[in-house]
Amino acid sequence: MEEAAEILGLAPGTVKNMCASGKLEAKKIGKTWVLHKNNLEVRKMVKNLNGVEIDFAQAVEHMDDEIRENLHDEMAPCTDQEFFTAYENAHKEKFNEVWFLSEENPVW
Repeated sequence: MEEAAEILGLAPGTVKNMCASGKLEAKKIGKTWVLHKNNLEVRKMVKNLNGVEIDFAQAVEHMDDEIRENLHDEMAPCTDQEFFTAYENAHKEKFNEVWFLSEENPVW
């Protein structure tokens, strides 16, 4: 935990909480959290229109290429949350349906 905290520039308690919440990929063995150095990347989370937290990197993989690229050209620079919300709205406008990650209980 100490080494991971040093690499991330965070307090060990913060890293432990991030492991427990799933924001860092880790396994718990007994009372010890085990992290692989290659997995020391903080997941960027965004909230969909229903307030459900979604991993932004995974969401991008499910976006329509044309909408994503158009929004990037129009909006950059912007926050991940601003981009995600704009994508949700653009998807509904283009396809006349709610994007599956915008649902109250998204499953992918």
